Amino acid sequence: MARTPSTMMLELGAEAPNFSLPGVDGATVSLDDFGDAGALLVMFICNHCPFVKHIRDELAALGRDYAGKGLAVVAISSNDVANYPDDSPEKMKAEAEEAGYTFPYLYDETQAVAKAYRAACTPDFFLFDADKKLVYRGQLDDSRPGNDVPVTGKDLRVAIESVLAGSPAPETQHPSIGCNIKWIPGNEPEYAAALDRDADRGARQRALDVRRHVVRSLVGVGVERVVLADKPAEPRLEVSPHGWVRVFLNNQARAGVADVDRAEAFLQAGIGRDPAHLARNLVERGMATVLIIDDSHLERTHTSLALSAADHTVLVARDGVEALRLLESDKPDCVVINHHTPAVSAEEFIDRVRSGPSSARVIVRGTALTEATARAYQARGADAVLSGPHETDGPLIDAIETCVRSAKLPKAG
Repeated sequence: MARTPSTMMLELGAEAPNFSLPGVDGATVSLDDFGDAGALLVMFICNHCPFVKHIRDELAALGRDYAGKGLAVVAISSNDVANYPDDSPEKMKAEAEEAGYTFPYLYDETQAVAKAYRAACTPDFFLFDADKKLVYRGQLDDSRPGNDVPVTGKDLRVAIESVLAGSPAPETQHPSIGCNIKWIPGNEPEYAAALDRDADRGARQRALDVRRHVVRSLVGVGVERVVLADKPAEPRLEVSPHGWVRVFLNNQARAGVADVDRAEAFLQAGIGRDPAHLARNLVERGMATVLIIDDSHLERTHTSLALSAADHTVLVARDGVEALRLLESDKPDCVVINHHTPAVSAEEFIDRVRSGPSSARVIVRGTALTEATARAYQARGADAVLSGPHETDGPLIDAIETCVRSAKLPKAG
């Protein structure tokens, strides 16, 4: 699950962007079909997203409760069905029947309608008045998978009641949260691509800052010269007769000395002691280079910050193809892959790791994974499978550090 907020970029007062899309019943539905409605609710949803599954009974209830009261409702799925076949038109039809949707459920094959509405997530809600002017773009309510808040539809229902009564919609509007829309590779809108570029630039800059901080920290505790050597056969520290310190750090050890206190302790303990013993201590603490694979810029950024705060070095990839390149070039210690990963599936990625030279540990995570799915991933070679809301970082950090500690440690001597 990729946790993504609504962009809320379509301005209040904007006219409803036009659409003409096929529905699951075979009929084409257009914006003009709702010309007489007192209000129009356009929802971007899909079949497989846990956030939509969490509220689908309430979505069906909205359609029933406001039938004949002036509100028209239409749902649109814009996901890439080549990489996410659970969202295919055939399965959309089955989902509409099972969920009891009484409103049209449309398929936006080109994703042009999602772009026109500046939609970003599922669910994403847009409420228009009788003149088809946008009056509300926000959340259904405060309920999310796993937060134990009841699904009531409170926020959206208050807005609907206000519009139908001829009153202004609430001024306070909180963005919806859900899975990101699964864009066709190469078809991502500029607003999504720009956010991704910003997140990636930030990650690269932080990697440079960590390297600089290691050097400054060592110099700051009295070292006259520091030489960093990447990816040695075995991490070690050497002190020359002239006072130079040559630090051979793999990514694990570099993360372990990324602040002043640890750098000072590293040096003080290193004088006159076995360098291999020091390296072993750093590795035993579970510091690692972690590759995060997630197609949501928000989820990548959130997880990167959490792991960086726990002193891990972080790499990020938007899909399985990019991740395989980083696996070869940067040799991460641990990989965290989302259950729903575009381009290369989680199953195929595990197969590629286990059949290749990489010794990386692999952790699969998703929301509401079944026990059967978890067992299937473990049988395939996953070292850990996490099921639950991604905003809870503790279990992920614990799993990473357990995996790293279980890896082969450098030999002393």
